[in-house]
Amino acid sequence: MSLVRKLIYLETFDGEAYPDVCVTDEDEQSITITFQNVPTMIPRSRIKVIQEKGVC
Repeated sequence: MSLVRKLIYLETFDGEAYPDVCVTDEDEQSITITFQNVPTMIPRSRIKVIQEKGVC
């Protein structure tokens, strides 16, 4: 059974926006997304908006 990965829109307090990115890992401290084929870890304290859009 494979893990279903969420497709999200994410925006940070610095004004960075990541439309249609896959969540590859998440915990209470941070969320890891794949943006342009590069895993990027973003601390939850920097995240302003998260909208779930579906699955990857």
